[in-house]
Order: sequence, then structure tokens, then C-alpha cells
Amino acid sequence: MCRSLGDGCCADGGAGRGRPGDALSAPWAGYLRDWDRTLRAGNYPETTRYNYLLAAAQLARYLAEYSPDL
Repeated sequence: MCRSLGDGCCADGGAGRGRPGDALSAPWAGYLRDWDRTLRAGNYPETTRYNYLLAAAQLARYLAEYSPDL
């Protein structure tokens, strides 16, 4: 589980492939870090936060690949 987003955020696809936000641009990493902070403030469980951040990081990677102008 990811306890902190840190500089690279958090949301890897699992199984030791690094942290989720490692390959994201700085703005996306910032958005995910801020969102994680908001989820923590709402007392969401760690597993829920991880899954939400993983999905958001996957969306960010998809958009970067198929819609680079975003």
C-alpha cells in the first residue's frame, strides 16, 4: 500500500512497478497529491485512497499518450 504520495505521488499498477505517479507530469502529480490530502481529511480508508489514486494515475497516463494536448 502507498502511505504517502511524496514527490512522485502514488498509484503504481501494483507488484513493485514503482509508485503510481512516477511517470506523470508535474501538474498531474500535484493534482494527485492534493486529492490524496483531501481524501485523507475525509477519513477515507487507505485502500480506497490507493484505488482512487491508481485509477486517476492510469487516466492521466492514458490522456498523456492519446491526447497530448491536454
